[in-house]
Amino acid sequence: MEAQPLTAVGEILALLGRGTAYEGKLCFEGPVRIDGRFEGEALGDDILVIGPGAEVRGDLHVGTLIVRGGEVWANVYADKLIEIHAGARVHGELSTPQLFIDRGAIFDGVCKMPEAERHEIDEGPADDVAPLFEAAAAASPTEPDASSEDSPEASEPDVDPS
Repeated sequence: MEAQPLTAVGEILALLGRGTAYEGKLCFEGPVRIDGRFEGEALGDDILVIGPGAEVRGDLHVGTLIVRGGEVWANVYADKLIEIHAGARVHGELSTPQLFIDRGAIFDGVCKMPEAERHEIDEGPADDVAPLFEAAAAASPTEPDASSEDSPEASEPDVDPS
């Protein structure tokens, strides 16, 4: 079963098809798909889709990157989202506020999520949950106290070795 895309791509305005190779700077508006080989810099505020069999190397500055397959060796700066689907291989440094990695996808690199540092949990800042963990730890002691050792339930049964 093929993974369903999380982001609707709509109409693709440009395609670098299988068997095509391009080296240089690619500036684009609207969704673009690469199924061939690309080496260089890609700049655009919209969606860049990397298809199965594609080979991409360089620096990618995009709104959203969707890697459906193929292999990417790049530093990626995505303003909105990066999706890495099953069968895809991505190597490099990623910077994005949202990241999706499907089961069966390979990511080898580092991801920085600059916007994620500023997001808060609906119930409040993440720091507010620390007292909950402290209270839970205090309520469930990890070592038995002395009074429980004297109780019949806590002592081991006497066994006659004969």
